[in-house]
Amino acid sequence: EKYPHHGRVALVQFSVGIGVPLSVLIMRGMPLTATPATAVMYGALMLLKGVLTSWAGPACNNPVFAEIVPPDMRNLVYAFDRSFEGAISALGAPLVGMAAERWFGFSGVAGGEQACENHNTMAGPEPDLPKARALGDAMLLFMAVPWTLCTLFYTGLHWSYPRDRARALRPQVVDILTGPGTSGGGADAPPYKPLYGDGGGDRLVAKTEV
Repeated sequence: EKYPHHGRVALVQFSVGIGVPLSVLIMRGMPLTATPATAVMYGALMLLKGVLTSWAGPACNNPVFAEIVPPDMRNLVYAFDRSFEGAISALGAPLVGMAAERWFGFSGVAGGEQACENHNTMAGPEPDLPKARALGDAMLLFMAVPWTLCTLFYTGLHWSYPRDRARALRPQVVDILTGPGTSGGGADAPPYKPLYGDGGGDRLVAKTEV
């Protein structure tokens, strides 16, 4: 409540931005040795990354939509948000494959010809570290660049969200100050200016002219 206009935006920028260094650490900073200690480190980092990078929806997107989107359009906006995000995410797998082959030197198949035959035995083929590195670099490219851009795009909410929030709450505050029904306009409705935050959480004051 201390920063009602910027707290959510700053939180989601941290959540998205922290994913970039964590992804770099996982893909480039960890050893490629198959030991129990390495598996534990990978598991801990993946858990930390999953916890810290999952705040965008519940901490910012959904509450902001609930505040600024008119009730009769919320289904449409939520559906578009989910479908657009899913459509963009679906492009990740083919783009990673193309980038690994064209830019990072990946060729052939990932597991080798006998990978499926020997996956239940201890005599499987040796891991192909160059191929693993090529796939890892391609995945890192399509995590670091989009997440960096996403963090920058959220910056615009520091300016647009306060105005949109005030515009959405204006009819409610006008009804409270002047009586029910006056926020819809008409001859009896007093003219008003935009709402401004008074620094006290969600409280807003209306500057009216009578």
